[in-house]
Amino acid sequence: MDSFKIKISEQWFSVTIVKVRESFVDVIVDGEPVLIDTRILSGESPQLDESNTNSLPSQIPAEAKPIVAPMPGMVISVQTQLGASVKTGDILCTLEAMKMEHEISTPNEGTVKSIFVHTGDNVTIGQNLF
Repeated sequence: MDSFKIKISEQWFSVTIVKVRESFVDVIVDGEPVLIDTRILSGESPQLDESNTNSLPSQIPAEAKPIVAPMPGMVISVQTQLGASVKTGDILCTLEAMKMEHEISTPNEGTVKSIFVHTGDNVTIGQNLF
């Protein structure tokens, strides 16, 4: 999966591309699943069809956001515990998907307030993990 940061109106967002389809792209923006419509509306230049796009909020709230599964898979390990202090990039759990291991890390520092999964759980895309 490709991950990057984008800046919109002086606000930075972390974006992970989950799946590219013919007319849509599934992404995770700051932990929230978003579906982007990529159809060309007219002419030769791609345009954004805002009527069919889950738009980003104008501001990301300061309170904690859940960390969600970027893909369906099975939790093969949980590397944190409730109440743990975490730093940006700390590994929280590892998912197995398509016979590959994917580490799920923290987008920022904070405290683990909840854990919704256990080793061996099957998860779906967008499901809350932490």
